[in-house]
Amino acid sequence: MNKLFILIVVILLLHSCRNERVTCIESLLSRSKHPIVEKVMSDPDKYELQVRYTTVDRRNDTVLFKHYNYRVDSAHYFYPASTVKMPTAFAAVEFVNELSKLKIPIDIHTPLKIDSSRAPQTSQYSDSCTINELPSVAGFVKEIFTISDNEAYNRLYALVNQKLLNEKLYGKGVFTNSHISSRVGVSGFNKEENSYSNSITFFDGEKQIFKQLGTQQKFEHTNIYKDCIKGKGYLDSNDSLIMEPFNMCDKNFISIQDLERTLMRMIDQESFSKMERFNISEEDRAYILDCMQMYPREVECYKNNKEYTDNYSKFLMFGNNPNIPDHIEIYNKIGLAYGYLTDCAYIKDTKNKVDFYLTCSMSVNENQIYNDGIYEYDEIGFPFMAELGRIIHQHELDKK
Repeated sequence: MNKLFILIVVILLLHSCRNERVTCIESLLSRSKHPIVEKVMSDPDKYELQVRYTTVDRRNDTVLFKHYNYRVDSAHYFYPASTVKMPTAFAAVEFVNELSKLKIPIDIHTPLKIDSSRAPQTSQYSDSCTINELPSVAGFVKEIFTISDNEAYNRLYALVNQKLLNEKLYGKGVFTNSHISSRVGVSGFNKEENSYSNSITFFDGEKQIFKQLGTQQKFEHTNIYKDCIKGKGYLDSNDSLIMEPFNMCDKNFISIQDLERTLMRMIDQESFSKMERFNISEEDRAYILDCMQMYPREVECYKNNKEYTDNYSKFLMFGNNPNIPDHIEIYNKIGLAYGYLTDCAYIKDTKNKVDFYLTCSMSVNENQIYNDGIYEYDEIGFPFMAELGRIIHQHELDKK
C-alpha cells in the first residue's frame, strides 16, 4: 500500500509540472518539509522570490526546452549584483574575436594595459592571478566566474563600453528590458562617469598592437520597473544612516528571463540562430565554459585561500554545502549584494544523465536597511537556494 501511495503522489507531481507551468515550482516547494523553504514559501512577497526552471529534452539531435515560472515578473526590480558580469564577459570575448576578424592580431590571452582616461578611473598594468602576471581578457573572465571579482568585471565593462555592450545584448534578443550601465564594487562613479571607458592597449611584448582610447559611449534606457525604491533606510557613502527609502532605479538590472537567455546562448548555442549567438570561436567558448564550472582551488592564486570554498560561487544545490560531488557540473553566475541573492545556473548530472536550467532571485533583508551589511544570507538565503536546487534535481531524477 505504501509503495502504491508513493507512486500515485509521484505521478500527480509529474503531471502538475507537465501541465501547469506556473504552479509547477510552487507545487514542488510547497511539498517540502524543510523549515527554511516553509518559512520563505509562507511569505514569498517578503523575500521577493522569483524562480524560473527550464527542462531540457535532448533526443534525435534536437533539444526541446520547457519553461516553468514562479512569481517571475520582468518589471519587478531586484538588484542583480554580480550576475551582470556574465553577459559582460561573453560580450568582451566576442569583442576581441571581432577585432581578430578585422586582421588585428590579438586574442583573449593577449596582454593588455589599462590607463585612466579621467577621474575616478584607475590604471592596471599587472595581474597576479595570470601566469605571466599581465592582465588579459582571458584572465578577467576566469576571475569573474571563479570568485566573482569586481575589478575584472569593471575592466571588461570599460573594454566593450556601455553603449556597445547593451546594443550587443539587445541585438541578439538576449536583453528585452534589462540594462548594464555601471561598474560594481567601486566608489566615485556616478551615472555620468559610468558612461566613460578607460584607455586600453593590447601588447605583444613591448610592441603595441591595438589601442582603444577612452571615450564616452552612453546607452540610454527607460526605467520601466516597479518597486525600484526599496525599504525604509540606507547607509550613505559616509556610513550615515538615512531613514528614507533607497532609490535603486538607476542601478544595473537584468530580469530573470534575460539572465537565462544569456546563459542558454552559451550552453546550447546550436539552438539559436547565428544572429542570436555570441560570435566567438569554439576554442574561446570552450574556455568560457571551463571557467564557469571551475572551482577557486583550481586557480593558483586562490587555492590556499580558505574563504574560497568549492561552493563560494555555487548557491543552487550547494549554497550551504561545500562538498560538491564530481558528477555534478554547474555552469553559472551568482550575485550577492544589498541582501539580494541571485543564481542563474545550468546544472548537469553526468552520473544520472539529467540536466536543467534553474534561476532564482530573492531578498533577505529583515530590517529593510540597505548597505548596512546586516542580511540573512547564512540563515535563510543560502539554505533556501541549496534546497531549491536539490528539490528540482530530485524532481529531474523522479521524472527519469
